Amino acid sequence: MDKWGRNLSLAALVVLLVLLPFEKGVEATYQGAQVVVLVGFVLRLVGRVDRRFWAVAVAVFVVSMALFTATAAIASHTMQSDFYDYTTREIVRELLKQVGALYFCMTLVFLSQFVFRPGVWTPHDRWMKTILGLAWAFALVVIISAICSTRPFSVGRPTGSLEYVRKFVAPYLLIYMIMVETLYSWRHYRIIITTVYLVGIIVASASATIRYLYIYGGHDTQSEIVRNEWVRVQEMGDQIEIRNQWPFGHHNRLCSYALMVTLFVWLQFFVTRNWELKTLVAISALIPIWCMVVTLTRGGWVALVVGAVGLILMVNWRSVWILLAVAFATWWISPTVVRERLLSVFSPETYTRPSGTFYLRRQIWNRSFEIVRSHPALGLGAGWEVFEEYVKFHYPPLRPDQDTPHAHNNLLEIAVESGLAALVLFVAFTGALVAQVLRAWRATKRQTKPRFVVAGFFGLLISVTVYGLSNYSLRYTIGMLLWICFALMTLLPSITRAIPEEEQAAAPADAT
Repeated sequence: MDKWGRNLSLAALVVLLVLLPFEKGVEATYQGAQVVVLVGFVLRLVGRVDRRFWAVAVAVFVVSMALFTATAAIASHTMQSDFYDYTTREIVRELLKQVGALYFCMTLVFLSQFVFRPGVWTPHDRWMKTILGLAWAFALVVIISAICSTRPFSVGRPTGSLEYVRKFVAPYLLIYMIMVETLYSWRHYRIIITTVYLVGIIVASASATIRYLYIYGGHDTQSEIVRNEWVRVQEMGDQIEIRNQWPFGHHNRLCSYALMVTLFVWLQFFVTRNWELKTLVAISALIPIWCMVVTLTRGGWVALVVGAVGLILMVNWRSVWILLAVAFATWWISPTVVRERLLSVFSPETYTRPSGTFYLRRQIWNRSFEIVRSHPALGLGAGWEVFEEYVKFHYPPLRPDQDTPHAHNNLLEIAVESGLAALVLFVAFTGALVAQVLRAWRATKRQTKPRFVVAGFFGLLISVTVYGLSNYSLRYTIGMLLWICFALMTLLPSITRAIPEEEQAAAPADAT
């Protein structure tokens, strides 16, 4: 049963990775894949744990709900909402409706990791337990912040905090935890890396092509490819910007995805065994890089450079000439609008012009700091729509035609939504991941496949962290992909040791 459950979770995870880029139109299948991942994990528990496990799980769930009810009672009497007065009964009913089933599943996973761990499962070392403990603590604080939110559940629109936990936070953490218990071999890593790579190359090439044709295509091209979609989206009432960002709804999310795919190209190169295929993989790196270029997202460009520098330093600093060559080639083939956008990074006017995006972000950050000072303990409540509604209610619009949907910074958004405790836990979690990657790096030898793989994950981690300083990427399906990457990094020391000796020897000595 353990093998069947593991394979079921792994297969569903592959389906999940295929559906990740498509934010609309596949919600039912996407959520169904998440359920199957969980079902596979539960099947692994059957026959491995006794009745005491299930009894303790029910008891922990009941006690937790009682404590959450007490928290809701305190919140409903002491925290005055600006929009609506919530009773304890309403909050608890919505908690059970939105989060109850998921929280029970989280209880099962937690107990199997820390209390009733099956003997046949690979034991976790101290570092692994620390990382998992930080992730669990972060999830708990987010749930408490949702209960104490200024809008714990929705009355119409926008989405309430508890619904946000059901849609995003709880699935993120469950998939992360289950992946940590599912992936135990280099073969599993190869499956995940190859899936992300193949889907990413297809999506990045299609998105870049449509984006490029929209900007530079002729009138007939725009009419055929873009304008019909534009009209359809307008009729649906969604943002018009979705017309030239397929399949993502915004260029920042497309850039986030392309950034991660670019680093996965490096990983795929060392997963691939055939040298002819390795050559094609290396050339394919141009696709996600070009996709990032045509999104005109400067924060993503900076993050990619930082990630590439970190990767090279991990392998061999003398290889920096490769980065310079790629940068020169990108500059040489880029259109004028891209070159102007890149040069604007070095212009003081970029950071002072009121109509510029950096100036707008700085204003949003100032407001976010004010909100954190006003709500330091648990924030406004989980969910960026809670933040957006709060800003609409308390602040004048920065621009007449634009809302403030989030803080444009992962760390600041976490602090605004769930308070300083959640921020400290997430920063500690990120730091623990960095330490875990460095542990794996120290355990590898120079010029070997494990060293190159670790370098790729290090570049991935610091690049998404840097990009998260100017963009909020811990949401939607991009947030799910980030937590999947976190799971791969969590297991890195044990996986690098599991790479077969013949594959380690196959790593080229002159790869740097």
